[in-house]
Amino acid sequence: MAFYLGRSDLRSFRSKQTPELLAYLQSQPRVVVLFTHRHSMEALRQVLPPPLRLSDETPLFGSARPGADGWCYLAVVQRR
Repeated sequence: MAFYLGRSDLRSFRSKQTPELLAYLQSQPRVVVLFTHRHSMEALRQVLPPPLRLSDETPLFGSARPGADGWCYLAVVQRR
């Protein structure tokens, strides 16, 4: 995404970096997250600590049915 948007300040985390992602999310008041795998948003929801929550969840691209292959999601992670 950083390349396509012409930005150098976007962070990228892989699923094996979940502890680093959670530490980053806790250090920010509000973060927009692009989930590029159909299960990744739900996986993050399961491990979010109580002070954080997902909001403004929006499906992007893909097939006509939510949850189908090819869908990605955009959501905001913010403090409660």
